[in-house]
Amino acid sequence: MYSITNFTLNCVTVSGHKEVVGALLSDYHMASDTTDETGNTAVHYASELGHVEVLDVLIAHKASVTLRSSVEWLSPLDKAVSAGQKHTTTMLLSHGAEILSHVLHKTSAV
Repeated sequence: MYSITNFTLNCVTVSGHKEVVGALLSDYHMASDTTDETGNTAVHYASELGHVEVLDVLIAHKASVTLRSSVEWLSPLDKAVSAGQKHTTTMLLSHGAEILSHVLHKTSAV
């Protein structure tokens, strides 16, 4: 179920506020892998928008770099590559993102 918690973390992530993301995860104990109504996590949004510092905070709080959205079935790596975000693509790959999906979609991840 979609909640204000999911909305808050995702909005702050989209805005690129790494300090607030860190506080929500550390001080308010929000789960780093909460999903919105489409199954996207904060990692999906940070990856797509190129928010490397926010992504770093999320990964430090054990957020998954491999979860797929429930509607589009896209991973954070898929989102980063589609948006042309080379820095977040590199970061995701260095933290275990699966490149196989890009071979299937005939898209280069780098």
